[in-house]
Amino acid sequence: MTMCPGTGLLSQKIEHGAGVGSGMRQVRTAVGRLSRHHWSMNQSDSDEWRALRERRKPADEEWAVARERFASGVVVTGVVLSHHAFGFFVDLGGPVTGLVEIPRVKESWQPVDPRDYPPVGQEITAVVLGAVDLKRQIHLSIRPSDLAES
Repeated sequence: MTMCPGTGLLSQKIEHGAGVGSGMRQVRTAVGRLSRHHWSMNQSDSDEWRALRERRKPADEEWAVARERFASGVVVTGVVLSHHAFGFFVDLGGPVTGLVEIPRVKESWQPVDPRDYPPVGQEITAVVLGAVDLKRQIHLSIRPSDLAES
């Protein structure tokens, strides 16, 4: 097994013979597809993680109010808090935090890159997809088609 540069992924060399045909070509193709979608965010985002960890989670009563206020399909505004490889967090007011994951930034046929995220501090408009009780987060989408449906 070898480490594929820049991806953090392991690949195993498949030798020709034993009925595998173009095995090595298939492995390279698969790894190439994965590495096109693999982003490495700047490791200096530890301050953003720290700021998120220091935000308190909504108390039970606050969360109950937030779940009603941020019902699925509601259009909300918030301020971008931080960028991460999986998406970005949004301040929805008080202790309530929203999350816009990568697939909810652009349309499904459009490639998404963290450089496509709105800048930290920018106010955005998003549609609520739902609430995650365990993490006490609101899931959001800024995808144009999702906003148009709301």
